[in-house]
Amino acid sequence: MNDKSSEENFLKEKIDKILRIFRTVIDFYRMEYSENLTVLFNETGFLLIMRLFYGGYFEKEQEMSVSGSNKYKLAIDLKELHGQSQEMMDVFLDSMVQEFEGNSKKRQMFSGLQGFQFTIKKSSVLRHILEITEEICELWEETGDKDALYDVICQIHKLCTGSRADKGRYVLPESMVTQLLQLLNQEWGSGIFILPIAVMDPQYGSGEMLIAAGRYLKYAELYGEENNEELRISAQILSIFAGLIIQDVKEDLLKEEMDRHYDVVLANPLFSNENVEDKVWNLSDDLWNIKGKYNLLIMRSLKALAPDGSAAIIVPDSFLFSSRNESKKVRRWILDTYSVDMILSLPEKTFDSNSAVRSSVLIIRNPYMRIEWRRVTDHILFYQMNAESESKENEEEFKELLRVRNQRDYYYREWHEKLQDFQENYSGVITPIDWSYPDFWFADYDVIGANDFNLLPDHYKPIEKVKLQFEAPDKLLEELIETQKEILSDMYELHEEIQKI
Repeated sequence: MNDKSSEENFLKEKIDKILRIFRTVIDFYRMEYSENLTVLFNETGFLLIMRLFYGGYFEKEQEMSVSGSNKYKLAIDLKELHGQSQEMMDVFLDSMVQEFEGNSKKRQMFSGLQGFQFTIKKSSVLRHILEITEEICELWEETGDKDALYDVICQIHKLCTGSRADKGRYVLPESMVTQLLQLLNQEWGSGIFILPIAVMDPQYGSGEMLIAAGRYLKYAELYGEENNEELRISAQILSIFAGLIIQDVKEDLLKEEMDRHYDVVLANPLFSNENVEDKVWNLSDDLWNIKGKYNLLIMRSLKALAPDGSAAIIVPDSFLFSSRNESKKVRRWILDTYSVDMILSLPEKTFDSNSAVRSSVLIIRNPYMRIEWRRVTDHILFYQMNAESESKENEEEFKELLRVRNQRDYYYREWHEKLQDFQENYSGVITPIDWSYPDFWFADYDVIGANDFNLLPDHYKPIEKVKLQFEAPDKLLEELIETQKEILSDMYELHEEIQKI
């Protein structure tokens, strides 16, 4: 076995051991505290950061000047942590922030944890968490592998979020976020961009999409808002181990527009039918009565796009075909104001929670220049994704998607040529009779408008031809002849046996 294989096996065994211990922690935590495992992740992550901080991890993983004046004065035996007060936790956090006085990035990174409340006191839970932190610190000391450390933190986080009672939040795998960024602009990941790319998520949850964007884009500035304090702390912990900073926006997105505009918006907001009770400002005359939180969040997100900016908005399919007047009005506003280039229909098992959810992604551009008398979206490319994320089939499917996107003008002309021979699909929409591409199709603005601005991909899908597979006639005859020969041979044998009787 070569050195690389031995190293991979060691890493796998070490991570498996850590996850086994953590599953035990989950059982104890549920018995002693609650089903809310987000708190468990946050407090485990917080203790790990303490251990690594006093072990010098945040010096090793990036060259920096550290004063060292306070570093070891406040180091305490974490085995006695359950007896410490919240005041001592605050002292730890202040110590970390002060430690990196000369490094603005690190100072900003740790300042996001200030005010964190540590709640686990029972030794039955705390003892196992401390064991996990020991194992992870050993992993770092023995490998020095920053990516492996981040990977194990992410796996612990998934064990917690997979059990979270709040099932309205669905997390895209990192590979899918990377693919969406490539759809928005294939050149971003090439490294040729040296100017910062401002990325915003209006409701970032635990920060997975923003962190994935920061890991993919070399020069990314990450912004967002999250009102759930527990999830915001999770995002800060994950971003620390990813070496990134998530900056909170200042505005209340439901009530006011943003002062700043962003190059990229990635949004997968928590679906909600609730209305905003307070007055909503800065809406145009035809949208003054929009009150739904979900609709407002999508509108504010798009309004925050810089000229020539791009957005990937993940929505439940119910948003795309809702018959509510408000939803139809918002969908029409999106098509009239922005260029909806593509709508991707995602496989049901797309999300990390493994929940079967019907959802789609709107790929949207904010045109640099608008012509007032002309609607912005002329037509939409619909694409059906079938393969599960992070599979070999998904990689091939995405390559085909990029190819179709790059040649969409050619395929759109073919669509219109074939519309000369048309038929109605199951939704009563006119489509070509002979459309050879089952994974993608088109719809013009006028057709969409005539269908109450329904944006569900399947609503416009042509009827697929049933492909009957016939074996070649000569092959069928050969098989029939062979079968008849066998029957005839059996009959001769039977005849001989009868004659002997």
